Amino acid sequence: MMKERDYDRIYEYLERIEKYHESQVILGTRNSYSKTDLDATFMRMKEDHMRNGQLKPAYNVQIGVESEYIVGIGLYSNPTDTTTLIPFLERLRKNIGRKYTNIIADAGSVKHLISNDILIASTQVNVVCNHRNNLMSS
Repeated sequence: MMKERDYDRIYEYLERIEKYHESQVILGTRNSYSKTDLDATFMRMKEDHMRNGQLKPAYNVQIGVESEYIVGIGLYSNPTDTTTLIPFLERLRKNIGRKYTNIIADAGSVKHLISNDILIASTQVNVVCNHRNNLMSS
């Protein structure tokens, strides 16, 4: 025979399961989210003056510039450029009506650009390598 505390325990478990499912819906394909800003994802920030790298809720911002004018801005909850640059370039192509022939991106994004139909044959991709502080072309 079940006692009142057993019913209370089952009710607690059901509440936890419901809360878990709500979190899964908010989470989507991300690894984390902020409880104060559900669209933000926890991302590793640069080290501060005390050499403390921290995880904080943040967004990944992509900015497209042509002839010193901003032609597009993208705000993404994914922390890596490798998965945000392609959707950003596709949106620019849709809004502006053409593909770009000169793209400056970090090294991690280049393999994703080449494997998709984002680039035209004559596109020059300039790769910025942060670890060597130089500019390479591919």
